[in-house]
Amino acid sequence: MVDPSVDIRQVWNRLAGRGHEAIVDDLLLRHAEAHRHYHDARHLMWVLRHVRDLMRTDPDATHLHADDREVIIAAALFHDVIYCPKSRTNEADSARLATSRLANLGWSATRLTHVAILIEATANHEASSADEAILLDADLAILGAPPAHYARYVAGVREEYVHVNDPQWRLGRAAVLTTFLERPSVFATETMRSAREAQAQANLSSELHRLGSR
Repeated sequence: MVDPSVDIRQVWNRLAGRGHEAIVDDLLLRHAEAHRHYHDARHLMWVLRHVRDLMRTDPDATHLHADDREVIIAAALFHDVIYCPKSRTNEADSARLATSRLANLGWSATRLTHVAILIEATANHEASSADEAILLDADLAILGAPPAHYARYVAGVREEYVHVNDPQWRLGRAAVLTTFLERPSVFATETMRSAREAQAQANLSSELHRLGSR
């Protein structure tokens, strides 16, 4: 089994260079928190892999500059650095921590603001630019995964929300699923729409049906 920390450290080292190991150590420690049953280091590893693949294959990614690509990778690394299921400010809190950490690399205020904007876009998952589309689709790739993988994702998220009773969970979860299904498409990039849109629609519809039938 692949150790996600190996991938994550490699990505960080390419981005930050030497001398900043304490930052990635803290990042990994946060992703190992006991309450994370889905939003853990394995999820982060896959988000980073999907970001890499989308930047290589999506037509809109060809217009991105090298600086934009580094910003997307940085935002991916920190998008869930703070994750508390009871909080409504995870994305804003993660953005603040990300910019604080990345400032140690000497990044400009413009780049830090760009990172923060991308991370905060994961709150509602509505892309307004090519770079947001890449990050958001990488984060949501699990929605278009094979049914068994999707089921494990749902089970993990449900464990994270163990403090929510079943009626409230079904109501809230159904609202989230309906929001995605009412969009013209779940995914924002051409690559993800081509590869995963049909399966995502099937997964979301099936789960919504199960929630309503209980």
